[in-house]
Amino acid sequence: MLMTGSTWHSREKRMLKLFKQLMKFGVVGVIATGIDFALMIALTEWASWDPVLSAGVSFTVSLLFNYAASMRFVFTRRDDLSRSSELAIFAVLSLVGLAINEALMWLGVNVFSLNYVLVKVFATAVVMLWNFASRKRWLDASWGRFLSRLPTARKPIASTLSVH
Repeated sequence: MLMTGSTWHSREKRMLKLFKQLMKFGVVGVIATGIDFALMIALTEWASWDPVLSAGVSFTVSLLFNYAASMRFVFTRRDDLSRSSELAIFAVLSLVGLAINEALMWLGVNVFSLNYVLVKVFATAVVMLWNFASRKRWLDASWGRFLSRLPTARKPIASTLSVH
């Protein structure tokens, strides 16, 4: 398919917008990770909390920060979702990301006997992609605008299939 100048420019603008959104997502993620680690260490070292309890509390606090910052600076809110529904979806998507992380860590360390730090780096990259793509799909209003620009089929798929 040959692209005209305006089509190419439009695609280039969308890719630039997506890149900027991904960079904002990365900044929010780095800050959330800093909050997670700093709070976990502070609660464990200074408040003498159990490290597992500290990690759970710090994860929850960083998740709430990540939600607030992501919906303020990264994604466009959907009009058809209440804030509580939005937060619930965000939390479920984050828990799926946690499950992906745990599964990759278990596989890498226990099945393939790889260094846990290297596995964590890989798992973090995979989970970051999951988090961005899933939040873009289910929470970002611009996803609907993207879908509405896709060409629609002239005939339903079923009508193009012939059964003999």
